[in-house]
Amino acid sequence: MQFGETEIIELTQAICHAVLDLALEPVRDGAEIETGLAGRVRISGQWRGEVILESSPVFAQQAAQIMFAHDCEAASFDDMRDAIAELTNIVGGNLKSILPGPSDLSVPECSELSESRPAAEPRQLLMAMRFESDGAPLCVTVYQHDAGRDRNAAAG
Repeated sequence: MQFGETEIIELTQAICHAVLDLALEPVRDGAEIETGLAGRVRISGQWRGEVILESSPVFAQQAAQIMFAHDCEAASFDDMRDAIAELTNIVGGNLKSILPGPSDLSVPECSELSESRPAAEPRQLLMAMRFESDGAPLCVTVYQHDAGRDRNAAAG
């Protein structure tokens, strides 16, 4: 099965509700997230691509507080990074399950948005969905790797 905007919205909303008990609302014209964290997982196999989850600092803080049961205390940066990495892993794993298989999911990476690494291989943007939870933005972006261009580059 391929996926579209509806599947990404439903999948991301269901995960955030189940894991964090947070409601996410899709936002059509939200501002770009300039500071925060970026989680990334790669999917390899019959379908090849990556899922990137960009989080504002406020969303990362909320996620870490809920995930690691920090009632009123602020979560550490490491906890925020771990929470976004785990959410990225869950979103990527759920997306992998609806893609043509067999496929593998990489270990999630998470870094500050300012330190996000550029793509290691040619890729095509499939979709970028923006969400908000109580005003805190989250963005899920899906890229497909361009296998044809990879083979041509390797042959050249």
